Amino acid sequence: MLPLLLILCLCILSVQPQDFSVPSSWRKPTSDRPRDERIAIAQSVAHSVTYNETSGYVPTFYAPTQSAHWHCSLALHDWITGNNSNEATLKNHLSTVEATKSEQWPTENDPLTWGLAAYHAYRAYNDKSFLEIAQSFWNQATPYFITPENAASGTHPMRNISIQSQCNGSTTAGGVFWQGNVANSGIVTANAVGSYFVLSAYLFEATSNQTYSTAAGLSASFIQSHLYDGVLIKGRITIGPGDCVSVPSGGGLTYNSGLMIEGLGVYANVTGNDTLVDFLYNLIASTVKFQWSDDQGILYEETDSDNPSVSTPSWGYKGVFVRGLYEVWTRLPPDSDVAKLIESFILVQYNALQDLAKLSAGEFYSPVWIGPPPRGPLPWGQLAAIDVLNSAINLPTLNTTNPPGEAGDIASKSGAKSKIIAEVVGPVGGFIAIALLAIVVIYVRQKRRRQARPVSIIPLEEDEYAPRPFFESGSGVTFTYTPTIREYPPPKYIERPTDVHTNSPTTAGGGELPPYPDSSHGTVDETPVDNRQQKFAQALHGHVPGYRGMHENLQ
Repeated sequence: MLPLLLILCLCILSVQPQDFSVPSSWRKPTSDRPRDERIAIAQSVAHSVTYNETSGYVPTFYAPTQSAHWHCSLALHDWITGNNSNEATLKNHLSTVEATKSEQWPTENDPLTWGLAAYHAYRAYNDKSFLEIAQSFWNQATPYFITPENAASGTHPMRNISIQSQCNGSTTAGGVFWQGNVANSGIVTANAVGSYFVLSAYLFEATSNQTYSTAAGLSASFIQSHLYDGVLIKGRITIGPGDCVSVPSGGGLTYNSGLMIEGLGVYANVTGNDTLVDFLYNLIASTVKFQWSDDQGILYEETDSDNPSVSTPSWGYKGVFVRGLYEVWTRLPPDSDVAKLIESFILVQYNALQDLAKLSAGEFYSPVWIGPPPRGPLPWGQLAAIDVLNSAINLPTLNTTNPPGEAGDIASKSGAKSKIIAEVVGPVGGFIAIALLAIVVIYVRQKRRRQARPVSIIPLEEDEYAPRPFFESGSGVTFTYTPTIREYPPPKYIERPTDVHTNSPTTAGGGELPPYPDSSHGTVDETPVDNRQQKFAQALHGHVPGYRGMHENLQ
């Protein structure tokens, strides 16, 4: 037994746990603002832009994808609050966009982001028509997905150029071409493959259809192998003729990492795969405190300019990072160190918006959250702010406590594990104590897995919205998992692995593609918020006011 203990001790002591502590320099990581006020603020912003009702787009946004992200935020607002004030808008606009679906999308993250908006609407209202729209958008982007067969042959039916089978020894299967209608482009971007990963993960959670799971696994593998630099998710890689060319390290936009965090939060949760959970924790630890936030913890991306009256890609998408963190938070034990770090980070952004970046008259925000306030309404400021305002709604309020998590859940105790070890064990007894802890945790986890009861897979009806299989099983994929299928929902807490470690940090990466042409500035609709419909979640979601259990009983 002693040799085993010694081996376990040496292995564990070689691991460096991530730092999930909240920096003392962060500005206002808590809030005493009541939940009802947070809801009213977010609702006001949700009703603050003007649409082109013919197309469903917001013409003043920087790029078409930003209109889709705005609709994601509308649906998430209703899901978080238990409201249905945006349901009619979402039904109208999503149906319009889906019915006029373009075969010439500017980029493939366009239909995928509209698909995410439809999925969030499905989750908010339990309306299967939204799920079918989400599946339809997924089907539109899937022809540009790189299957294992495509990678092995070095060809793709939607490209007139050869593609790389491998880059740096890893298969290119799982990528998604950024420009579907540019047949000679080998560019795969983090936003295209990341959006595909997130939507596939959600659709797998909603339907238990294995095609979505395989697609999600392959996309996650591609991102980890080709776009992850050990700290964050870089912007793109080119896999056309010649060499594999990725963007250099040194910065990047937060939403690339935000999409990966959101996708991992869902897919790791559903599959229970420790490798994915480990990756998720590493990514959160390295990005939440990354240099794109200032010393006070306020998010300030490197492409932000001194002129917030001019729209930029970073401002329109920076809320996606917060959105991804919030999705993970909803699946964590409320007392875990990771949950508390996410809460603090979101509330730092929330308080910065309220104190530094808000126009004195009305709920209008600058896209630069360190301030100063804008001189007038800026649609891209609203777009950047809305995910923060939504995410803060159910976060703890000072002088209150959240209802406890699941009794006895191992994950709820794992957050304090490193602190307990540091305080209890001494220099002499440390080896044995750590080894015993490892043995106990391994035994408990194995026991739980042996006792896990199989559950039935929810069949997906055979119709035009069913996913189109794009490769046969047994195709030699290296990044595969055998997930434990559970009925959906509710999701299980994400369990933090006992052997979490920190990847060796490298210089951060990024780099983005040329922007869309700028849009003209528009006016802001100041229609008062309709607060009449506040009854939805009580019956549908089993919603507990002030808590985050918004996603029960969607069947």
